[in-house]
Amino acid sequence: MTGALTSNVLLTHVWGALATRRYSPGMVTGLALILPLTIGVWALTIGVGRTEPIAFLVAAVVSPLKEIHAARPPAKDRS
Repeated sequence: MTGALTSNVLLTHVWGALATRRYSPGMVTGLALILPLTIGVWALTIGVGRTEPIAFLVAAVVSPLKEIHAARPPAKDRS
C-alpha cells in the first residue's frame, strides 16, 4: 500500500508537474506528508523485522509499474 502511495506521489503528481510545467494538486501534500510517512513505515517495518529488505525492493519495483501501466493510452481495437 505504501508503495502505491509513493508511486502516485512521485509519478503522477511530481512527474506530471515537471512534464507540464504546471502545479499539480496534491503534489505539496504528497511530498510533505505522504512521502515522509511512507519512508518512516518502510524503515520501521524493515527495522523490526516485519519486512525483508528483498521484499521491500520487489515492492519498490513493482508498485510503480501499476502507475506506468495505468498511464498508457488504450490499445487500438484491431477489428
